[in-house]
Amino acid sequence: MSNKKKDKPEGNIYDRIFRENAKHLFIPLVEKILNIKIIAYQPLEVKFPKTSENEVDFLYKIEQADGIIQILHIEFQSMNDPEMLGRMQEYHGKIYKVYKLPIESLVINLGKKAFTARTRLNQDEIFTGYHLINLFELSTEDLLSAQIPEVVILALLANYPSNQIEAVLRLIVKKLKQIVTTEKDLKRYINQLLFLSRLRNFEVETEEVLNNMAITYDIETDGLYLKGVEKGRKQERIESLRKTVLFCDKIGMQAKEIAKEFDLTIEQVKEILEKYRSENR
Repeated sequence: MSNKKKDKPEGNIYDRIFRENAKHLFIPLVEKILNIKIIAYQPLEVKFPKTSENEVDFLYKIEQADGIIQILHIEFQSMNDPEMLGRMQEYHGKIYKVYKLPIESLVINLGKKAFTARTRLNQDEIFTGYHLINLFELSTEDLLSAQIPEVVILALLANYPSNQIEAVLRLIVKKLKQIVTTEKDLKRYINQLLFLSRLRNFEVETEEVLNNMAITYDIETDGLYLKGVEKGRKQERIESLRKTVLFCDKIGMQAKEIAKEFDLTIEQVKEILEKYRSENR
């Protein structure tokens, strides 16, 4: 129900009443409204995290007379909620992620006033799937001809014979030098190139090409090469780890991803990031 945190005691009363009367109250009502015949139903636990704004009222796994098995999601509202449609859409995604079954969604208005909020998404609001981009299928030539550095470095992951890696790397670096205007930005893109090279196990080849082309880069700020490096002294190891975390955060990795990649806890990653941000405010 809406305003759950504020009206929790009242909400609990409703919950108890409806649970106690579920078989005799819900099933006939749902059958009539949805024009179906339910022969069996099972209450389900809400397995995704609950918050005051983000929990469902009731979930049931139901079986219809025609053999169809699906999830019945019921929400109770005592007043109009303009955000109800968005909430139901969010719930739908979370419920499907857990149970992988078709979902029938139902809102029961407990109030005395008409429910004016939208009940249907527009066609362009409906999630029906996603587009897929396989980087390994993209044209290396097309990516190398781009004028956007972030696009150019993706050529490393594109479609070319494995024995062409050195040539592709040289072309990427050459193009970066043409379109990147500052040394600072060039170093940043080179470090990103180093990081991406791990996805194809091209770390050694990439470093060799950069050295042969006399490209200067600060390997101390590249998380790819810091992993597992032993400096011999505790302070140096801590500083290397800090630079790794900050670099990964800078290129958009989430704390959970950084922790998993470098065998850290999420708390350790967050501590490093929070300390850095507090020092640079």
